[in-house]
Amino acid sequence: MQHKPFPLIKNRKEAYPLMRGSSKTAYHFFDGAGGTQVPTVVQDAMVQYLSHHNSNQGGYHKTSLETDHIVDQARQKLARLFNAKSPNEICFGANMTSITLNFSRCLARLWQENDEIIISDLDHEANRSPWVSAASEKGINVRSCQIKPQDGTLDLDHLRKLLSPKTKLVAVTLASNLLGTFTPIKDIIEEAHKVGAFVYVDAVHAAPHCLIDVQDLNCDFLVCSPYKFFGPHLGVLWGKGSLLQEIPSYRIMPAPKEIPGKWESGTPNFEAIAGTGAAIDYLTSLCDTHQREELPSIRDAMKAIQLHEQKISEYFLSKVSEYKNVKLFGISDVSRAHQRTPTFSLSIDGYSPAILAQKLADKNIYAWSGHCYAVTLSEKLGYKEGFLRVGYNQYHDLEDVDLFFELIQDL
Repeated sequence: MQHKPFPLIKNRKEAYPLMRGSSKTAYHFFDGAGGTQVPTVVQDAMVQYLSHHNSNQGGYHKTSLETDHIVDQARQKLARLFNAKSPNEICFGANMTSITLNFSRCLARLWQENDEIIISDLDHEANRSPWVSAASEKGINVRSCQIKPQDGTLDLDHLRKLLSPKTKLVAVTLASNLLGTFTPIKDIIEEAHKVGAFVYVDAVHAAPHCLIDVQDLNCDFLVCSPYKFFGPHLGVLWGKGSLLQEIPSYRIMPAPKEIPGKWESGTPNFEAIAGTGAAIDYLTSLCDTHQREELPSIRDAMKAIQLHEQKISEYFLSKVSEYKNVKLFGISDVSRAHQRTPTFSLSIDGYSPAILAQKLADKNIYAWSGHCYAVTLSEKLGYKEGFLRVGYNQYHDLEDVDLFFELIQDL
């Protein structure tokens, strides 16, 4: 089937050499929810750093000063991406899970007996287990907000019932990495703030798919992973500057007492930070500004990506409804495609998720299977062994959807 090109996105597949080739030899990466492919500009930035600028920070020599500059530039780009008030609100870590494990212990030092925290059944374990174990160490209660199983959305009414003056934290995802479902995040934040609770937002899955504005959301903390938005393996924490400065961190004696350094233990992964800055440059370049006078911005690009991916979601949802032996979990109504990312978890009669993933891999179609870190959510949906997960993003188009369903038809 021939499809019209998307007018808002340019230079997508050309940036990914591994995705090019004939239909017989090309690899098709439909596993974006588990980590996106890395464009050549990101690869080049990391090699360039290691080849020409490799040094620690804080020195007076050329490569140390260049490293300082590269790190500062990456902070500024991430601050623009999320509309942070200051680059100093951007903190780097090994990955989102490690950041959350550390931050949960730091925040728990402020909790008292009879306090409570709220997590959600929609979240994957990186935004559940750290908080559960931190609460257990402090002897406080953990509540978990339910989902609506019929469409995989968070039950906001249940959250309101759980909230009380005892609530000190609500940890919740911006979008489910398993079902693709966006949460009503602004409503969640507003309700949590009414009782004086902090809100810790997991934006790992959402970051490549939508515009994130921390000022508009008014959340207190937000974490993401650049390897989910075309960068290298790294973790990023944003927080309101006053809170990051006020909350005690675990730090060794020589570490700075001020943000962001107080949250960055040890020597950072400078080459990954360089790659992250390049990933944001790459995202910015995707916005086609033809017939426009102004220069592209990262925020323009993210809006364009969201529109591009919404078309993919609409097309996928219209196609999957034709297959009676295929069950889709989460939002399936085409008219609600804007409420989800193009990440789809499926079960197919007669096949386990692992077998499905293997059969697709044999055809050079790379998808994921299992609970995908969302252990509780899989169990709540009645599928402990998980699902087949197919994840699209900005470097896919409608022909990629057709390709997937051609193989499903063969099954």
